[in-house]
Amino acid sequence: MAEGFFRRRAEDAGIPASVASCGLLEGGRPVPQQVLSVMLSRDIDLGGHLSQPLTPVLVEESHLVLGMERQHVREAVVLVPGSLARCFTLRDFVWRAQQVGNRGSEPLPSWLARLGEDRTTRDLLGSDSLDEVPDPMGQAYSAFEATADELDELVAQAFSFLFDQPMHESDEPIDLERFTLPPSQPLRQPRGRLGHPLVPDPPSFGLGPDDLDEPFAMEDPL
Repeated sequence: MAEGFFRRRAEDAGIPASVASCGLLEGGRPVPQQVLSVMLSRDIDLGGHLSQPLTPVLVEESHLVLGMERQHVREAVVLVPGSLARCFTLRDFVWRAQQVGNRGSEPLPSWLARLGEDRTTRDLLGSDSLDEVPDPMGQAYSAFEATADELDELVAQAFSFLFDQPMHESDEPIDLERFTLPPSQPLRQPRGRLGHPLVPDPPSFGLGPDDLDEPFAMEDPL
């Protein structure tokens, strides 16, 4: 899903970004029917897409890696030590970009360093709805529609911050709180600089949204 939304944004803006998606399960799987339907309703055809696994080469060759869940980012950082500075969950990336502002003409590595200046591998431990896009697999079709709506808005924001491009007229700045949090819960808790070593979770076979072929990686065309 995220790859489809990001690819369409890039094509519409005439930006030659190279976008690829991957997951933590085996490759070669077609897109689930629910995803095909919900994306076709948004004029994005994923019919010929097959999944591919996350590999060290994909992480090494990508200027930016965006996962749907912390476990996706953990796996990328474990595969390629030293890649934390360019690996984020999509939600965390957008939240941090909201604080820092558009990249403009700043080189991508230095802008990403400013986004993540307070991050440590400790921030990737466990799971947190503040940082993650909910997995719709196994749920009603309406859950897939809700995930697609959230991804479309998150990608619009991410694309705008990365390439200093205006969002579509139909877009509105995303309120990260409204998707998953009750009104009384704060959007972000203060983050400490604990610097603990990364301890990945045991392997999981119920990944989400791995069946949507996430996380996705991007090569910067600039």
